[in-house]
Amino acid sequence: KQGIKIRHRYVVFFQGENDATYNISTAAYQQHLQLMLKNIRNETDIEKCLLIRIGKDLNDPTSYDRIAAAQTITCMENPNFVLISTIASGLDTKYYQADGVHYTQAGLNKIGKQAGTMAGKYANTGIEPSMKDPRYNNTYTSKSN
Repeated sequence: KQGIKIRHRYVVFFQGENDATYNISTAAYQQHLQLMLKNIRNETDIEKCLLIRIGKDLNDPTSYDRIAAAQTITCMENPNFVLISTIASGLDTKYYQADGVHYTQAGLNKIGKQAGTMAGKYANTGIEPSMKDPRYNNTYTSKSN
């Protein structure tokens, strides 16, 4: 109505902790992600899912590994998903996670800053972002690049 041209339509997704708690397998989680996006696309004209990868549970540091791996693999192999933040797995202090699971406002701000920057770069260039990955102590680069 305002004459604003919309260049892209994305959905941003940041979830997975409960799936880890319920012991969802890596393969099942990947299938759920793909089905979620398919269902969204059936109702909307969303182009891609921009994914913020989950961090870790400070009370059980390996409990989110399956879900983080599923998110990473999905973004690397499926061109419909773009990883826009890996930083949550490096936020491992009480300053960022008040109870070991839920992020403080400082933690959410840090995650949001990286996600917003990477989403903006992707929207402007179409090139999937590469970024430092504290979970795997390397640089994340999509196979789609």
